[in-house]
Amino acid sequence: MSTSDWIAIAGIAMAFFIALLGSVWHLSSSIANLNARVTIIEKTLQTLVETVAVMKNDITEIRIELAEMRGKLEILWKVHVSQSNSPISLNDVGRDILAKTNIGAFAEQHYPEILSKVRSFTPGNAYQAQEVLISIVGRYKREHEYRLMLQEIAFSSGYDIDSLLFVAALSIRDRVISDLGLARN
Repeated sequence: MSTSDWIAIAGIAMAFFIALLGSVWHLSSSIANLNARVTIIEKTLQTLVETVAVMKNDITEIRIELAEMRGKLEILWKVHVSQSNSPISLNDVGRDILAKTNIGAFAEQHYPEILSKVRSFTPGNAYQAQEVLISIVGRYKREHEYRLMLQEIAFSSGYDIDSLLFVAALSIRDRVISDLGLARN
């Protein structure tokens, strides 16, 4: 090989080496840039995790406060249709709702199902049976097949669905307690 061939080979090798160095430098720069972006994403994710943890605690507190408020609100509207004597009973407004709407018939129609559900909770006394009964009957407003009928009764009577279902539950309460074999003291 001649000198010019060696010079040409050396030139090609040098060009290849320079190109390789440039590629390595570019690749290392890209990796460093990517690493910086990953670090930013990690910090953002950590911030999100911390925020979600705080929000989770806040949501838990809000749920507790809503449950407490719900209990207080139930007391307010239940007094409107019942007497707070022990055991609670329908007052004039509650008896009027029972007489003017077919909510009592609704409770009677679904009595076997309601009794079965109350029985499944195995209440230990009349009070427990009453509270389970009120809760079970109150859930009918969430069932799609009864929602429209309950809304129509509420609209025509001028009372809200919760009051109607509370009256319905009280209308069958003594029978449920008796059928469960519990003493009504």
